[in-house]
Amino acid sequence: MTKTSSSPDRDPMAKQTYYEILGIPQDAAADAVEQAYAAQKQLLQTHSDLEHRRNQLAFIQHARDVLVDDKKRAHYDSQFHAEQPMVVVEATSPLPLGRVFLMTILVGTLVFWWLHDHHSETPLTSPVNNTLVAAKTPDHSEDNEDKNIVFETPAAEGDKPPPTAAGVPPTPAATPPKKTYQIRTTATDAELVKKLIWSVYAVVGARGFGTGVMVDGDHLLTNCHVIAANVHTGKMFAINAVTKDRAEITDVAYLDHQDACLLHAAGLTGHSIDINVFAQPISGFKTHNIGYANGRLISSEGEFTGWAYKFGQKFLVSNNFCDHGVSGGPLVDDDGRLVGLTTGGPPDKSYCLSVTSDTINSLKFEPSRPLDQFPDNYTSNVSRRS
Repeated sequence: MTKTSSSPDRDPMAKQTYYEILGIPQDAAADAVEQAYAAQKQLLQTHSDLEHRRNQLAFIQHARDVLVDDKKRAHYDSQFHAEQPMVVVEATSPLPLGRVFLMTILVGTLVFWWLHDHHSETPLTSPVNNTLVAAKTPDHSEDNEDKNIVFETPAAEGDKPPPTAAGVPPTPAATPPKKTYQIRTTATDAELVKKLIWSVYAVVGARGFGTGVMVDGDHLLTNCHVIAANVHTGKMFAINAVTKDRAEITDVAYLDHQDACLLHAAGLTGHSIDINVFAQPISGFKTHNIGYANGRLISSEGEFTGWAYKFGQKFLVSNNFCDHGVSGGPLVDDDGRLVGLTTGGPPDKSYCLSVTSDTINSLKFEPSRPLDQFPDNYTSNVSRRS
């Protein structure tokens, strides 16, 4: 599911602490948390916008679930007071039998890149720009660039440095600090998550975002409906989940209605994921996914529960966690091989549909075209009515 927005600013509630969301002090007892949650929930029932009501309810419910649990609350408080910049990845309630986990990416010397192209007139709506930076939000000024990132271009003839005097060794250039990254997760499949996350990208446009997964060199997979709302509204970017390095998306190969797109973005810095082209899940087959659920990077464990068909297309059904923004993210087996792209599901999130590896494999027969040639009226088999 693509997360869309009519404004470049996310809901202010996403920038608040859990205590601020519920309107309580940090030393509030558990019964005070429950009372505040009940009052906020009752207030939301009067809001006429159903989408807003659902999103805000998810915020306050998750805040309540964390703050009434002593262990979760202590963990949250320790993260909240951490001094170094961090990306906090939170999850809403899991589906039955599935488990959703909190992941935290701690970034060493990296100063987070913001997503706005300073030379573009179109602002970008981004899960990374507004929600994921929990400790410090970077100043979007021209003089706040990361001094550890060095851009090198060939010197022009008149710019060549003077020759070094004979016998005098050249002065070595200063070496910028090496960027280091730590990935923390409470998931029982932590090692798999830590490996998989290097292949995950946010796919960001002017009108919404989704998730993508790197498959080969400068290519990544996503659902076509992720790019459909953005493709004619300005530039689109792929943002690495760990490093926040970004690459502009320029070309696309796609399948009509089957919701699988192969994007070209020169300069991707992640790791390519392996595709399990022979995947034939059976009952009890374990599945794992990562995606930007409502702008927050989540992972979940689940199980294959069957197949679904719509307009002749076969979809893998699992009980993994799916919400707006997870669309296009990887669904993998226990070995970390791609078996599908999480695509959508019903409003009650009782199951998750994924485009299969067979459908993904069909993309290799499709030509790559400039992004602006993507059809204006693209509809997927999941969403179309006829």
